[in-house]
Amino acid sequence: TVFIIFSAFRRTGFITHDFPFYGETPFALRTCAWKFANDFKPLLVTVDGKHLQNLQSTRVQSPVYTFTTTSATGSMAPGSGTGLSVSDGYWVMLAPLSSGRHTIHFEALYKGASSQNVTYNLHVQ
Repeated sequence: TVFIIFSAFRRTGFITHDFPFYGETPFALRTCAWKFANDFKPLLVTVDGKHLQNLQSTRVQSPVYTFTTTSATGSMAPGSGTGLSVSDGYWVMLAPLSSGRHTIHFEALYKGASSQNVTYNLHVQ
């Protein structure tokens, strides 16, 4: 299950958004993504109504990676091109679920302004 991810990016060949979503160097990309992921609080994940603990320990930052986009992808920066990005966020890996119905819910608030609030209703066969 993927949970609370933020990516900073730098694209080449055209104008992109300025900070806070932009970084000119790998260090700036990492710093930008880190700052945003740092501001997601509180974090909540439940599996079948049971709260998962120690969510802060599930935070991971990716290596810098290359991506390609087109105007059809709906990315935050218009146009098409290639660029660099870094992901920083919270990832939860679950043991295989038993057969039957399960509910996975996660939520977080970003600086009191925006939020993620997602529920998966699964049927494992």
